Amino acid sequence: MKLLDIDDLWVRFPTSTGLFEAVRGVSFSLGRERLGVVGESGSGKSMTGRAILRLIRPPGEVQARHIALQGVNLLDLPKKAMRAVRGQVLSVIDRLVEERGMGLIFISEDLNLVAQFCDRMLIMYAGRVVETCPVDDLHAAQHPFTHHLLESAFRFVRNG
Repeated sequence: MKLLDIDDLWVRFPTSTGLFEAVRGVSFSLGRERLGVVGESGSGKSMTGRAILRLIRPPGEVQARHIALQGVNLLDLPKKAMRAVRGQVLSVIDRLVEERGMGLIFISEDLNLVAQFCDRMLIMYAGRVVETCPVDDLHAAQHPFTHHLLESAFRFVRNG
């Protein structure tokens, strides 16, 4: 049984020299299994995952014949329904962390998602950790880059 079916996935970003194709014609299916995606840095692994969950922000562009999760084409879902799908994935991870007493490092550029899902966060800038704080204390952040992230996240939530 196919849980996830990807057909002809492309991720493109406009550049000053033309379109950069980060993912080119990727097709695969996922059944009840653990699928490893392996490749060198820049091979398109993360962009493929982000495209499946519709986390590619403009001006990036995602095209595919379909990205079907249990028969539902994710490309056709409204934003609110996609947030619920992304939430299908985080709730499973969260349950495993709780039940097994595990630790988890969650890496994302989406400050809102991290703040909703995590207890504490490290803010990195230019290859360094510039701030560490519990997510409940983000309002007391000190570093200018953290302030920038908070302002951007607020604008995205308000306008997104």
